[in-house]
Amino acid sequence: TTLLQRVISRTQTMHKQSYDATMDGIKREPLFGAYTKKTSAAASIAEGTHGADIAQSTADIDTLYKHAGLVRDRFYKFLKNFGGITDAEVVLQHDKEAETKKKGLFRRDPRKEGGKLMLKKRGRVLEKSGLRPDQENQWKCEKICDVVRGALQCGQIADLHTVFDMILACDEKQPSEQDKNRTLGLLFKKSNEAKIVIVRIKDRFATPTSGGWADTMI
Repeated sequence: TTLLQRVISRTQTMHKQSYDATMDGIKREPLFGAYTKKTSAAASIAEGTHGADIAQSTADIDTLYKHAGLVRDRFYKFLKNFGGITDAEVVLQHDKEAETKKKGLFRRDPRKEGGKLMLKKRGRVLEKSGLRPDQENQWKCEKICDVVRGALQCGQIADLHTVFDMILACDEKQPSEQDKNRTLGLLFKKSNEAKIVIVRIKDRFATPTSGGWADTMI
């Protein structure tokens, strides 16, 4: 057990050092402060509108996956079209690999299960629900919010601004500044029927995880 703990600790330290070094460079970019300010404001609007305690409409795992199956094609289309008009790469889960698409062209088709986007593994959902600290709710799945998920990966902070502004433009509750990014977002929303409701935003660029990982979760 002691040996395993040492191996885990050393590995985590190595990863965190790498992540921390990357974040140090990102924080020095001129637009970084403006980006975290923007995400913080949007997060406050989402929480003020929908509350801080976000949960699924069901705690049952079978119903959760049924609901996920109903929305995953729409989500896949949203990401695919979004990646096609920006410089962001779309990253989707394909078994144990991350498949990447850039500017509308997949390097390999990331969809399985009859051409469907892969959902989060049931084993992982059971693990997360079974290890809940509130034992009275053990095995309940209402807090699992990423059964259908994907990512938009940007190469620089300026691209993050563009992508974030365009996503906000698809939600009528978010700020309505009339800039180039928002105009593009509104056009994207109209042409792709991409109206969305943003219920939660976590900016882990401003506050990375304990392991050093940083992103913006929407």
